[in-house]
Order: sequence, then structure tokens, then C-alpha cells
Amino acid sequence: MLFDTDFGFGLGNNNASHNTLRFATQAGNTGWPNPDWSTFLLRNLLTNEEFKLQFINRFADHINTTYRPNRVIPIITTMRNLLEPEMHEHIARWGRPWGGYENWRNNEVGKMIDFANERPTQQLNHIRQYFGLAGTFRLNINVSNSNHGHVRINSIYLLPSTEGVPSIPYPWSGVYFQGVPIELEAIPTPGYIFTHWEGVDNPTTSKVEQSFSENSASVVAHFEEASPIHYWHFNTLPAESLTTIMPDHSLIPGGALSYPGNGGGYMDRVDDGTTINASEGIDDGFGLRARNPSYTRELMIEAPTTGFGNITLSYATKRTSNGATKQIVQFRTDTNGPWYQLPVTIQVTTEWEVHRFTFTEKANNNPDFTIRILFQCDQASGESGNNRFDNVRVEGLNYNPNSDCCSQTMSPESNHKLDAWHSQGVLYFNNPYDGVSTLTLYSANGVAMSSYRVSGRGQHAVPF
Repeated sequence: MLFDTDFGFGLGNNNASHNTLRFATQAGNTGWPNPDWSTFLLRNLLTNEEFKLQFINRFADHINTTYRPNRVIPIITTMRNLLEPEMHEHIARWGRPWGGYENWRNNEVGKMIDFANERPTQQLNHIRQYFGLAGTFRLNINVSNSNHGHVRINSIYLLPSTEGVPSIPYPWSGVYFQGVPIELEAIPTPGYIFTHWEGVDNPTTSKVEQSFSENSASVVAHFEEASPIHYWHFNTLPAESLTTIMPDHSLIPGGALSYPGNGGGYMDRVDDGTTINASEGIDDGFGLRARNPSYTRELMIEAPTTGFGNITLSYATKRTSNGATKQIVQFRTDTNGPWYQLPVTIQVTTEWEVHRFTFTEKANNNPDFTIRILFQCDQASGESGNNRFDNVRVEGLNYNPNSDCCSQTMSPESNHKLDAWHSQGVLYFNNPYDGVSTLTLYSANGVAMSSYRVSGRGQHAVPF
């Protein structure tokens, strides 16, 4: 709620060092400009620890993007140039601003430019003082490849389309507060998966909360090209009620999507698909509609992962006004085994949004891996309304049984990508299937040591 801006950008005697945070939270005043009633809401909200931390981080997010001087000053200059042709007549008619045109152009606008340059540092200091924080630190964020994924820090998506983020976002840096947990999320581009972080305590979790106590810190999000084990884009669905939907693309057999349960709910296609989370070259086409009542049904995704690890699920979803507002994702690793619930409830909106999940190692190399999506809230029991889905992807890397992750190496001679691991003096790899018949092993300095015939499909092993 924006009440007034009389004290903004150096207006009056309020320069860049004016402590507006203290001014907006003072208690006990009875009159203008900050009577007790006007500061009551913010003062009391800041006594809540969760709100306080979000306030601090949101403030820092804006200082690092919205109010960066290199963004604000061009806006001021653009507005000055827009108003300039009218200012002579304006001043002649109204007598303001005092001092005439030259004073307006050089001094009054100059005050705003000075304010834009100085204010971020002052505000950071005000926040540090008000909340008794230890200090600030500079956080440097990078990604292994900006085409493969991006990072969200708190409320900022580090993308060229985000206001205040450079057109080439990485490496990016911003100033945050020591000891205040910040949220980082590594978000892969469709066709890629997050593998690990550098610089955080939980490097294999895509979404982390991390506090920093040093003066400078660096984090890097790593992504790798994923194998689309099973992918449903729904663009070839027939115009009828659907029982079982086979993947539009699968690397291994056994993938299927169904909507089992009781009641009158059923699946059919819908015309308003989306390109969100789609593979390159796939248009918006059709989507899948899971009709109410949905609370007695489940969207079942049979997704064998034989030969693959680091398993992820991502899909685009939305609802109609009467559709279920919540989705729960569960998985099982045995045909008759228990269901495990992921620790998040999806809040489904009326706009397409992507949701991503990474599964435990139990999902690796698993012929019985199955996912189900449950629908919750009172609206799920209605006779009208539905949840919609598009671009459902189950992805992973080729399975490496002897490490925590899956590895990819490169054959220098052919420049073909191989999926390889080693154990007890033997190098194992999956044949690349593309005509490569010889594998040459090289030493670290590039000297060819030995060659092996590797033609044919399947898994091969060579001693070393």
C-alpha cells in the first residue's frame, strides 16, 4: 500500500541519508507526518520473525535490481528529456520550480541523480542498524552454462527479462546481509537437469536456504543435458475420453499416464496447451484435462527409469475457476510398495506454471518407478472444474552405479559424448549407438595410450 511519496528522492530537505525505515516505524507520535496509527501496521508486522526476514531480503532484492543506479538514472534522464520541451511554459505559468529552467535542469534533476547514486548504500546501512545485523556481504552467483538453466535468489529470477538484471546476467553479484538466510533455487531449462551447487552446505538440493558470515561468497549452479526418459506433450491426443496415454517420446518402454479412481471424473484433451516446459520445436497444441470430481482419482504416471539416475519430474499445470487448488505428488519404487510423499503442496493457479521435483536415489535405475498426483480442496469434489497439464517430463542422466551422481566424459578422438564410470580398475560405459566403433584412452597430457573395439549396443567394460 503506497500512501504518499512526499519524502522521496530528496524532495524538501530529505537527502539520501534520511532514515525512512526508522521514520516509518516510530511509535507514539500524534501528528503529521508519522502519527502512531500510520506506523502501527509495519511496526507490528516486523515483530514476526518470518516477516522480518522476508522484509530484509525483499528490501535487498530491490536494492540489487529495481534501485540499481545504472537502472534508475537512465529512467530519470528519459523523464527529464520527455518533460524538457514543456518546462519553459510550465515555469512561466506556475512559477515553479523556483530558480527557473536552468535550476530545474541542473540542480533539481541533479538532486535526484545524486539521490539515486547514494541511496542504496544508505538504505543498506539503515537496515543493518535497525535490525542489529552484523554487516553486509557481496554474493556472486554463476551458472555452468546460462543456456542450461538459471538461478532464483529470493524474489529475483536472474534472467535478462527481469527488471534490473543485466542483459547478460552471469556472473551476477548483489549485496545481502550476513546471518540472514537467503533462498537460492537452481532452475533448469527444459531438456536439462540440475546436478549440484558449488558454495552451499547442501550441494545436491536444487532449492536451498543458506546464511553467509564472510564478506564475500560465491555460488555456482551446475546443470547437465538430461535424457528425456518419458515425455508427454499431448499434441496428438484424440478428441475423446481417454483412459491411458502413452508418452509422445520414451527412451525405454513402460511409460503410461492414467487417471484411475471412482466417480465421474475423466481425462480428455483441451485446446489451450502451452509451450512452457516444452522441448524445442514443440508448439502449444493440446493439453490434458483431468476433470472433476478429482478427489477420488489420481493422475498416475508410470515411469520406469531402467538405466537412468538423478531422476526429475517437471510439468506445467493450471486450473479452471472450479478446479482443485492443491496438488500432492507421491512416488513409489515397488509395484506394490508404499507411497512416499514429497514435502511440498502445489498451489495451483489459473495460469500455467511449471513445477519441478527431484527424487531420491531409490528412483534410480528402477523398472517399477511410479508417480501419482493427488487433488485436494473442497473444489476437487465438485461436478464441474478441472486441472490441466502439459509437457510432463521424467528425465535423468545415464545411471552410474558406483558414484553419487551420473558422469559424462568425452572421447577426444571422435568428440562423441560417453556415459562412463569406473570400478576396481575397469572402465564401464554405455555404447553411444551412433557408429563409434573404437574407444581410445588418453593420458592427462593428451597421449593416446590404448584403443578398444566397442561396436554394438549395450554396456562395455575395458581394463585400465
